Parts: sequence; structure tokens; C-alpha cells
Amino acid sequence: MTDSSGLTPQEREELDRLLRAMFNAAEENGSYDTYGGMRPSDPIYLEMAAPIHAVVASLLASREHQDSQGWQWFGNAAHFICGRWCRFHLATQVGEYLVSTVGEYVPGDGVQTILAESRGITLTGKGEAREAEFLEKVGFEEIGYQRTYETMVFKAGKPCDAEGCGCGMPMIDGRELDFTGYNDAGTATRGHREMCEKWASSDAARSAEGKEQANG
Repeated sequence: MTDSSGLTPQEREELDRLLRAMFNAAEENGSYDTYGGMRPSDPIYLEMAAPIHAVVASLLASREHQDSQGWQWFGNAAHFICGRWCRFHLATQVGEYLVSTVGEYVPGDGVQTILAESRGITLTGKGEAREAEFLEKVGFEEIGYQRTYETMVFKAGKPCDAEGCGCGMPMIDGRELDFTGYNDAGTATRGHREMCEKWASSDAARSAEGKEQANG
């Protein structure tokens, strides 16, 4: 899982370790200017900053490499029977796999009424006002147990070539290979990216292929 900086915990830990070493060394050597900052011309700065620059450059190159590996992004919800009513959706093809994230499920009018009444709530508005009332009093409906967002991974099938559409999003057989649930959009966005990175690795793909072969 990545944090708000976009780094994984391991990446964050490595950068923190290097930064701590850099500042500790600067403090021991008195390499600070009058404003409390390290002087870029100091040898200690040049020595300690080099590995940090290398780590950052490696991370940027890795991200760029991952995005250049033929990842394809699609605008439609790629899974969940009520996906058309999900306001949040991300779909990315990573090699032979489709990573799909959906959330923020707002059902149609009739279902809104049923769900509200099941909670002892009476909706009085009409049209958009009724939907706003539903969101205020009920909120996004869970799409699974204790989650309002979820990511699933599927084997990518034939690309869509339907007349009048042609979006190219691959078909799926409904058998998920991986799964994670969330309850806020930020975590779901980062989780989607993390799942893409995971399934871009050969280890995850080989594991999935092995399970498929074992299951016949």
C-alpha cells in the first residue's frame, strides 16, 4: 500500500533512513547556514545527498517504466453487477490482467427508497433533491461486507469491439484472482495503483498461472 506521498512503506522507510543519516551527519559536522539549512556546497552535503538522489531517480524510473509497459486505462466500470451506478471506477489492463476498482454506489430511485425505508428513513424529495437527501441520510451503499470500494483482478479476455462502442476494455469471466476492499476514495485510488504494480510483476502472474493449472 502506498501512502499520501505515493511511496510504499518500504520506499518511505529507505528514504527516511537516508535523510536521517544526512541530517545527523550535518549536525555533527556543523554544516548548517545561518537559516538552519544545509549548505549545498559542503562536501558532507554532496556525499550524503548522492544516495538520496539515486533512490529518488530509481523510483521515478520505476514508475515511468511501469507506465510504459503497455498499461491501458479504461473509463467504464469493469466489474460488479451494479457497476453502472458506481460513481467511482478505475479500470487498468496490466499485461494479461485487468485491475478493476469500483465504489461510491448510489442505487436508482426505487432501490434508494427500499434501502432508506429499511433503515427507518423516509425520503421526501424529488429528482436530484431526493438523491441528495439519500446521500445525506444514508450515504454510499456498501458494495460488500464493510466496504464501499473494492479492487479485483481478473484475467483479461477479448477486447470490446461492439458496434457503437469499441472501448477496447477486455471481457472478464468473473473469477477474481485478487481482491482488496476500502472505505474512502484516497485509499481506493492508491490501492488500485498498488494492485496494478503487484500484477505487473512476474511473480504474481506466475502464481496465478500455477493456480489455474492446478485447478484444471
